[in-house]
Amino acid sequence: MEEDFTKFLSTVKEGDIKCEYLLPSIIDDLIKAKKATVKVLETKDKWFGVTYKEDAPVVIESIKKLIADGLYPEKLM
Repeated sequence: MEEDFTKFLSTVKEGDIKCEYLLPSIIDDLIKAKKATVKVLETKDKWFGVTYKEDAPVVIESIKKLIADGLYPEKLM
């Protein structure tokens, strides 16, 4: 995937904010090529996605709440 992602990045034109590296498709291709297996883990946690910059404020507030509730450490990195 690292090599494939590097190739993908080299094809993205400057300023293209709609280009996506579609993980489900990439993983599917790897599985079909017998280069990977996948184990799906069940969780009841909520997923936060940031596709567009307009998504960021909602995700930031959601993560702040998780930190305040003690579910995430204050320093994530």
